[in-house]
Amino acid sequence: MHHRLKIHVNCIPCLLRQALRVANIRDPKLSREETKALLNCIMDVLKDDAILEALPAKTGQRVYQAMGEFLQDGDIFSAVKYKSNEIAEAMYPRLVEKVQSSGDPLKTAVNIAIVGNLIDFGTHLDYDLEQAIDDLQLAIDHFDDLREDLQRAKTVLYIADNAGEIFFDKILVTEILRQFDVNIVFSVRAGPILNDATMDDVRLAGIDAIATIIEGTQSPGLIMDEASAEFKAIYLAADIIIAKGQGNFEALSERPRNENLYFMLKAKCDVMEAYFNVPIGASILLHWKRS
Repeated sequence: MHHRLKIHVNCIPCLLRQALRVANIRDPKLSREETKALLNCIMDVLKDDAILEALPAKTGQRVYQAMGEFLQDGDIFSAVKYKSNEIAEAMYPRLVEKVQSSGDPLKTAVNIAIVGNLIDFGTHLDYDLEQAIDDLQLAIDHFDDLREDLQRAKTVLYIADNAGEIFFDKILVTEILRQFDVNIVFSVRAGPILNDATMDDVRLAGIDAIATIIEGTQSPGLIMDEASAEFKAIYLAADIIIAKGQGNFEALSERPRNENLYFMLKAKCDVMEAYFNVPIGASILLHWKRS
């Protein structure tokens, strides 16, 4: 079923659209000329044919580093991350209540964590979050495998994705710790990249009080070749690895398949739609087994 996930040519205009979005959320907005210069800067990265053989996360890293250098801003999504955390923190008590009143708290906590990946915090939330959790249907659903593996596990490595979303992750981390005798290591990015969660976000969410925190890599998806020796050792020793989001899937699906690796993500584009054979917007809890 699965094949090597290289960057697709469709990713190239998508990355340019992301650069355009960055230009539009700047305060003050970039001028027409400045926006064109930013796009030129990104096209310089994307015209390099070497990206066809590189991990998508590596190309994303190069693109966002080039944006940061052009804008002379080391954290170009800081305002978006702040707003994401603010919105998610306000929702958190309702999410706790939802798990506590559930007939299957672990399943509800997993659904909440996946819904966290569905939300684009750059847009306004004009739907009922609790309804979204109740209505969540997984296009690929290996929840029963996860529950079974958690019963045997001693260590869990949880690789986070976005700011804001990590409040939803905290719900799942808390429930795993409540039900199972495990230690959890929670991984965030090693520095600002896109709207991904970093050490500042994890402290704001209070996850450092319940789990061991480790930094991965400063890339939109964990690039193992750039990870520290400490991270690699934890990755190899973990009984279960839970990785959130498309970026982490694109990067880690390149690793040898492990019985203990789980991906939670939303299929956000036509490349993922074709790869998984699911519709865009579909929710996935995938046990990345050896075949």
